[in-house]
Amino acid sequence: MDEFQKHGVVALMADWTDRNPKIRAYLKKHYKRNNIPVNVIYSPDPDSPPLILPELLSQDHVKDGIRLMAEKQAGE
Repeated sequence: MDEFQKHGVVALMADWTDRNPKIRAYLKKHYKRNNIPVNVIYSPDPDSPPLILPELLSQDHVKDGIRLMAEKQAGE
């Protein structure tokens, strides 16, 4: 995706094959989600909260999320 290159986005994917209860607790605590997928955009700034995207993604959701995170970072 052009937006990934333009904004230096690094895509990560985590595996939850073993259904570890610690992972479920983390998802619930930090993202208010009990299951996967959890689609999140993180800022390079560790103090900036992540942007949680819908479970069912469209390209527009991702592009808009990347742009929003970039605008927030540029405004800081």
